[in-house]
Amino acid sequence: SMMWVDRNNADGWCHGISRSAIRFQDKTKLQVHLFVDQSSLEVFTDSYQTAHSCNLFAGNEQDANYIVASSGRLRIQSLTTWGLRESG
Repeated sequence: SMMWVDRNNADGWCHGISRSAIRFQDKTKLQVHLFVDQSSLEVFTDSYQTAHSCNLFAGNEQDANYIVASSGRLRIQSLTTWGLRESG
C-alpha cells in the first residue's frame, strides 16, 4: 500500500506529491498522526517509521485537511484534535 501527501492545492507557493510505502504487516487498522500548523504538515504512520514532512504557507482561510482512500474502504474509527493558543 502507498501513502501520499499532495500539496498541489495547499497554497500558491508549494507544489508536489511525496509518496511512501506503508507496511500493514497483516494489520487491518492504520494509526496516523498528523501535526499541522500554518507553515508545516507532518504525517506519521507505522509507529513513526513512515514520515512525511512538508512546508506549506497557508492563509488564515485555508484550514482544511483531507484524508482519502483511493481504493478500498476508509473508516475513521477515532479522531482526536488539539488546538494551540496564540501567545501574546
